[in-house]
Amino acid sequence: MLENGLCVAGPVSSAFALSAPCPLALLPYVVSSKGRIDSVKLVRRQNVREAKTLCYQLSPHSETGNLFAQIVLWEKQKSQAIVWVNEKKSANDGWVEIGDPALINPVPNGFEELDLGEAWLKETGTEPVFAVWAVRCDLVPDSEKKEIKNAIDRSLREYHDDSDRYDLTAAKKLGLPLDSVKNYLKKISQNLCHSHLVSLKTMATIGSTYKLLPQSSLKRVESWMEDKFLFDSWRSFE
Repeated sequence: MLENGLCVAGPVSSAFALSAPCPLALLPYVVSSKGRIDSVKLVRRQNVREAKTLCYQLSPHSETGNLFAQIVLWEKQKSQAIVWVNEKKSANDGWVEIGDPALINPVPNGFEELDLGEAWLKETGTEPVFAVWAVRCDLVPDSEKKEIKNAIDRSLREYHDDSDRYDLTAAKKLGLPLDSVKNYLKKISQNLCHSHLVSLKTMATIGSTYKLLPQSSLKRVESWMEDKFLFDSWRSFE
């Protein structure tokens, strides 16, 4: 939607924000976690240390989950060749799983789960950022960013004012305890701060090194770090 200009602002995956061909500026909201996320994971076969080559399936639904999995495994398992495929029938050793299935599906016998938020924090020392709110800066003048931010603030306040109803709907849909859903939603939605930009810069640096992201992604993060609008927004949260 952002790429083709059908909308001018909205949530996008971190991987898309870093690599999109259209110019994007950030709004001060992210989907992040201080480690374990539970909804972005690699389900992998146990006892594969002796294998020379491992084959995993990429998720068709998550550019960022795939990016995290590829970077984490290449950093952790440099002694083994890793092949990434798009079809599960070709992936003998595991797959990237995200969203509701990751929250509710049991891990099959003989497999284990690697939480990619937790693994990212351990490998890079930065909090994982899964999604950001972005705006098409070529379509929206700087003077209108604040208006968009205020509209999102109003939407967030509406959720917080009636969060029990929204959380109960999600809990019923997933078949999970209400407290679990509340804790999950509370921990993943955050106001963007400098540490999140550091994590995005780490993604851009490592991702471009492995040719998973374009070289331009690093320059994009650096432009975000210099965006006065974001610094002014941080002050408003204090």
